[in-house]
Amino acid sequence: MKNYLLPAISLILIALIVTGIPGKDSFEHSAADLLDIVSHHDHIITIEKLRAIENQDEDLALVDLRTRREFLNDHLPGAINFPADEMNLKSLQDFLSGSSTSVLFSGQSPTAVQVWILSAQMGIENVFVLDTCAIGTPGDELSTFEFIPDTKGLSP
Repeated sequence: MKNYLLPAISLILIALIVTGIPGKDSFEHSAADLLDIVSHHDHIITIEKLRAIENQDEDLALVDLRTRREFLNDHLPGAINFPADEMNLKSLQDFLSGSSTSVLFSGQSPTAVQVWILSAQMGIENVFVLDTCAIGTPGDELSTFEFIPDTKGLSP
């Protein structure tokens, strides 16, 4: 019996240490819950909704997830560049937790939705994705939003 006691205690201690490691990944939503949330499209906002949020929330962060080069070429007025290819989970959590509302933008790529999913799984609320699906179609809302080149260099 003593031969099994030491390995059993060792396994229990290892399990306790592994589950108690600070910063271990955990998810806020189950896969089914997340699928339900995504299917309602409540996280996708239009330019009109963005403008309404801008008028109500002084702490709004318009986050451009494109590369620094793309951002320098043109970006939405007031946008902050936070390139997705340079982020990690800790920097994402710190960045998005720093404002009351964040609106993610990534041009035509799905990056903004992917980052939104990560933020939802981390339990960060009030993160939205700017709808860019209609860019280039007649009457698209984003065409009324003037993109500007960066004349001051890289944003922080």
